[in-house]
Amino acid sequence: MEIDLPSHYAEFLKVVFNNFNAEIIDDKLFIKYDNMTKEDIHFELKNLLKQQLTEWKFSINMICVVIRNTYKLDVGRWLIFPMVGQKHRPIKNKCLTSRL
Repeated sequence: MEIDLPSHYAEFLKVVFNNFNAEIIDDKLFIKYDNMTKEDIHFELKNLLKQQLTEWKFSINMICVVIRNTYKLDVGRWLIFPMVGQKHRPIKNKCLTSRL
């Protein structure tokens, strides 16, 4: 679902972003809906990628900020895994771009 509101609703968008699985891309808010089947697929995908790319690091549902956009990745993979600050405070500390 995409939410595109005028900038004077920024506080409202911030509350929605903080309370839902959301991404911010080009000042638009996107809310993702998960279900059990989708989570099963992501888990299997992560395991398959882990077997094939043993030197890579993988994450399910990690938040990453790249430039000004905040992404909630379904399954992300990195050759260089995000550092501690990027993993614990992903919005404050910009992440490296995921390759998936």
